[in-house]
Amino acid sequence: MTKLCPLLKSECIEHQCNFYIQLLGSHPQTGVPVSEFDCAIKWLPILLIEGAKETRQAAGAIESFRNEVVAANSRQDLPTISLLPSMPLPQQLGSVKRER
Repeated sequence: MTKLCPLLKSECIEHQCNFYIQLLGSHPQTGVPVSEFDCAIKWLPILLIEGAKETRQAAGAIESFRNEVVAANSRQDLPTISLLPSMPLPQQLGSVKRER
């Protein structure tokens, strides 16, 4: 069976075409290494789905990190609040003379 090029509307010219690319990686379900040549137009939906999956994973990691930072800050806020009355107010520090 011959491959039909979506751009040329004729038989695929394979390695002579700039859109004929090699995809390297591993199969997401089996982990088996993949090395396959095919048209970039054909790979586009697969790569978009994979990109969306990676984005969701990154967003989950960022949200988890944010929650850890918020939890750490809330644990540190209590001692900081108790120190506030002993800190000098800006009026108590005196005026600052600026040279021009």
